[in-house]
Amino acid sequence: MIVMFELLATTEGVLRIDFQERVDRPEKDPVSRRFGELAKKHGHKIQLDGHILETWKDLEPRTRNAVGSFKGALRLRHWLAHGRHWTPKLGRSYTPNDIFDVATELLNAVGAARD
Repeated sequence: MIVMFELLATTEGVLRIDFQERVDRPEKDPVSRRFGELAKKHGHKIQLDGHILETWKDLEPRTRNAVGSFKGALRLRHWLAHGRHWTPKLGRSYTPNDIFDVATELLNAVGAARD
């Protein structure tokens, strides 16, 4: 389970770094512009789900499936991170390979995958 948590947390970290890089070196693409607007409006309170992932889903249709898969896996992350005191409603079961595939698909879709 810890492997899945680490994969999800690392993916979140990469997405947040990509967000900040786009804010710091603004480009003219729609995603970078929206990220800049969100940074001005929300400061350091940027939400992964509500701000970063929604921006990708809304402005880059090619990322829609990858974002949806990752959002489903985030429920597993929340359950793992918050003590596993309830029965999660994940919609499916996950293996470490599943989480690796979901994370890789999203990072490739948004162009944040690193060599």
